[in-house]
Amino acid sequence: MEGLLSAYVWLLALSVSMDTFAMSMSLGLRAGHVPERGYVRTAAAFAGMQTLFLWLGSLIGDAAAPFVGGTSWVVCVLLAGIGAWMIHEALEDEDEDEVDERAESEQTQLESEDLDRKLAAEMREYADRKTGNAADAAADERIVEQLSGEREAASLRVRSTFAWKVLLTLAVAESIDSLGIGATLGLGRTPMASYVIAIFAMTALSCVLGLLLGGKLGEKWKKGAGVLGGIILILLGIRQVIA
Repeated sequence: MEGLLSAYVWLLALSVSMDTFAMSMSLGLRAGHVPERGYVRTAAAFAGMQTLFLWLGSLIGDAAAPFVGGTSWVVCVLLAGIGAWMIHEALEDEDEDEVDERAESEQTQLESEDLDRKLAAEMREYADRKTGNAADAAADERIVEQLSGEREAASLRVRSTFAWKVLLTLAVAESIDSLGIGATLGLGRTPMASYVIAIFAMTALSCVLGLLLGGKLGEKWKKGAGVLGGIILILLGIRQVIA
């Protein structure tokens, strides 16, 4: 029986939380500014779904255990298979991200140039107004309206990023691996309390760290998270047959 202080339990929890960490970084990048409710909702959605799917998977594995022999080797193969799939997904996503980054970089450059032109025009207009050569209070109103529109757009982006339906949909997609891991643990008739607590805590922590670092470290830092999680799962699978 693996207790809550077992390194195996926490390494498994760490591997499960890697994809969540990467997803949280993406959410942090998209939102720009993360409000307190964003941290709470993201942690609750992802940690809750991960542990729910883990528990459901354990029920499936426990039901199948009487019909499966050599469970140590089965657990090894399943964990290694899930780990290999996580690595494959991470490397596949990296290729797609590189294409997206190039396109986004070009778009950002165009938007930046357009913004620079607009700001330069606004500054000239403001200077002319200050010297008495042009305009009236209507220009001030346009500037205020523009700034107000930008703030409203930023607020809408944050609200849409951390809407419950968005977070829960992403959490379900990220929790499929936990279903397989739970089934693997269930095959070995493993007590689940320690795993549920560890995975909930590690996933919640990964959400908070991912959101905090998302806007600071950028896309490149999150690409290795899936690979690391996959490697840990493979090593834990091997441990099942050599321990």
